Amino acid sequence: MAAEGVDSTMTIATAGRAAVGKTTLVLALQRGRPAADGTACESTIGVETASVLVKSGGQNHRMSVFDTSGEERFLSTTQAFLRERDAYLLVYSLADLGSIRDIHEKWVPACVECAPERAVFVVVGNKLDLVPTEPDERPELLTEALATMQERVLELTSSMATAPLFLETSAVRGDRLAELPGEVVRAVLGTRRDLGLPMRTGRVDHPSHVTLESGSGPSAYCCS
Repeated sequence: MAAEGVDSTMTIATAGRAAVGKTTLVLALQRGRPAADGTACESTIGVETASVLVKSGGQNHRMSVFDTSGEERFLSTTQAFLRERDAYLLVYSLADLGSIRDIHEKWVPACVECAPERAVFVVVGNKLDLVPTEPDERPELLTEALATMQERVLELTSSMATAPLFLETSAVRGDRLAELPGEVVRAVLGTRRDLGLPMRTGRVDHPSHVTLESGSGPSAYCCS
């Protein structure tokens, strides 16, 4: 059944280390407001799904989001849900240098392996409320880690039709939260237009929760 009142639909997958706030970010986008109430999200086990409605350019767009677990034990199975998405939301914590390294060492390579040429990579630094907002006030180690990550991501996604987007936000405080879904939608639609691909208008059907067995499933399934 077609999605009534929706002009286009697109599929998005999140990726990133556990505890960087992926699920909190998705919930904030879904609700249209920051999680300032201190809502705590349990670690995702397997894949959670959510539908985010976005108004952009006078049209209604539906983002079907596959929020994947960042736990190492689920990596081989969550890869199946990274395949052929319109966009990838790569999330790291600005307060965790290891999560920044993971973006270019683990998560972007995993997504590139499964991504179509049209895919848009959106790299999001979450937890902006825990670090200085101004770059020149930040610790040198953080500045260097971000610069290295951005350089490597640009190299890793050079085969994609669209250059990656880099954004910083706080799912709790709400910095740039309202801009994020519109940025994703415009990038996805712009890429499809540039490649001569039609907009997808059908409904994306998926379960609200998918539980994956730890370590099950072949890692090559993603791109088979």
